[in-house]
Amino acid sequence: MIPNLTGLLTHAQTGWAPTGNWWAMRTYAQMTGSLVETSQQVDSMAITAAKDPSKGQAIALLGDINGYTGDASVTFTVLNSAAYLVRQGHVHATVYRMPDAALYSPIVESSADLPVASDGSVTVPAQFLGAHDALAVFLSWTDPQTTAIHAPEEVVAGNSYDVPVVFTNGSDSQDTQVQTSLAVTADNPADAQGITVNCVPSGGDTCATVSHLAPGESTTAMFHVVVPSGTPAVAYRFVSTTNLVNHGPLTVSNSVDVVSPCALGADCEAENGQLAGGACLATDHPGYTGAGFVACLTSVGANVTQQFGVPTAGTYTLDLRYAAGPNGPSAQLDRTATVTAAGVSQQIVLPKTGSWNTWADATVTVTLPAGVDDIRVAYSNTDRGWFNLDHLVLSQ
Repeated sequence: MIPNLTGLLTHAQTGWAPTGNWWAMRTYAQMTGSLVETSQQVDSMAITAAKDPSKGQAIALLGDINGYTGDASVTFTVLNSAAYLVRQGHVHATVYRMPDAALYSPIVESSADLPVASDGSVTVPAQFLGAHDALAVFLSWTDPQTTAIHAPEEVVAGNSYDVPVVFTNGSDSQDTQVQTSLAVTADNPADAQGITVNCVPSGGDTCATVSHLAPGESTTAMFHVVVPSGTPAVAYRFVSTTNLVNHGPLTVSNSVDVVSPCALGADCEAENGQLAGGACLATDHPGYTGAGFVACLTSVGANVTQQFGVPTAGTYTLDLRYAAGPNGPSAQLDRTATVTAAGVSQQIVLPKTGSWNTWADATVTVTLPAGVDDIRVAYSNTDRGWFNLDHLVLSQ
């Protein structure tokens, strides 16, 4: 469907990473068996679903073309003829959220046993938190024990984070002596040596044992992770192991990138930021700095976010190096973009450069608090877009 992988991978500071779109395609690939009848599209929200009795699963995938955010639900019917999904009048439903961002695994939004109604139906609640989210609903008993690490996708060297690890007993029997630990690893073990992990409040990398956990119950272990300022900017993996006396160990991991914020006066390469909304890395026009530039800023919602570290609160000048060639719906007009810093958004004018191979600079003033701040450059619904972004420079 997407032979050149556009939108399926994104360029993070530490390398390439899959996106929520990649995981949506992977969900399609998991839809084995046969397609089932659905409501197809309701307003701007569409759904497709499949069932596979041989694998004991049913999967539904849904998304909204207009960027809906808020509550939603999926109702499965005729479950009274799907004995492979029903146990003691219940089905096990897991909802995965796939935001449009670098994503090393889908986010477990909920995992629970739900009662089947007398008419053979069950309604699974879900929530779209972002305008470009996709949601997948799995009905399956094949993996009843679930562990979810709620770690950020990126962490900044010099900061600390509270990382909850949630274990859910989705089985039909009681778990005993549940013990959860968390570790941080890297391809080069020496890179992770300075990162410390401590359970809150007991300390150590293993939290206190939960003696009993009934079917359907969850327990949360909270870990405080400190990332020293000298931590190398590479990819790391948070690995959690939950030991169960009656089921054995259950291990799950979640990758995160350690990033270093851009310094004042330095060329902050746009392609090293977080790309979302369809923004992509390109190298097809000469004259760029770094590994390339951010392209695909041709539809509303496309954006790139970079992190800057500033020593004191104050007013700073942000310089955008860009190109704006003759193509697009606004070919004869100057382009515009929206810059958001410290929660304040403003429009910046990007005059035409005459060619996509010609680079120019545009500046805007931003006010930032001391510390690490996100600055986002976006094609919003009030902009003309259609520009390429090479790098950003923040100065005082």
